Amino acid sequence: RELLRPLAGTQFAEGIRTCIEKARSMFKPSALAYFQRLTDVLYVHMPQLTDYSSKEEIIDCCSIACEDERALQIGYQSALGEARHWLLHPYGLVYFHNSLYLVGHVPEVDQLRTFKVDRMHSAEVQADAFARPDEFDLASLYEHSFGIFQSGSPVRVRLRIGPEAANSVREKRWHSSQKLETQADGSVIVSYVLGDTTELKSWVLSFGRHVEVLAPADLRQQIGAELQDMVRKYQA
Repeated sequence: RELLRPLAGTQFAEGIRTCIEKARSMFKPSALAYFQRLTDVLYVHMPQLTDYSSKEEIIDCCSIACEDERALQIGYQSALGEARHWLLHPYGLVYFHNSLYLVGHVPEVDQLRTFKVDRMHSAEVQADAFARPDEFDLASLYEHSFGIFQSGSPVRVRLRIGPEAANSVREKRWHSSQKLETQADGSVIVSYVLGDTTELKSWVLSFGRHVEVLAPADLRQQIGAELQDMVRKYQA
């Protein structure tokens, strides 16, 4: 129940809550008491939690439009503050890092785009119907993604993680394509096959001096330029 807190305020959470309550009715009081005691030994820490209680109607509209394959008109404010309306054919919702995203085809630009539900201020299901491509699959869409950005042409990324930070990479599988090569000095060479490196950049920079981009060359140059900009700010 605690793990589902990020979905509070959505119809998804309400449906799951109903299932949990039905499951509770099947347990004896002694079993329920045992589960209740688990809260003393397992705490679910979620300091960054999105509140979707004010987006309930918007999420309902997104879900209905996806299920009924009907066009959706949304009011949206981008991360840069640009506000406008979009007409799209919604294909599905993606839950990533405590946030909901709507994936759909935008006829105006003939592109598949992702919209963060947090930034929607309105949503209205349209009468116009559309046909979701039979071959479309959300899981396949993100096969080569390091985050929420959609995959492009896959490229192999190779990084050298220093001994001081190597365990943080070994302890977690950051992507399904992850491969590790432990070096004699305790460092690791980690490789990924990714269709977009935008979100990878932030992850790489989080390791500071303990990481070096080995390939591809353009990513190495981008990280180097970012670090130079940072140095200039601190030297000013």
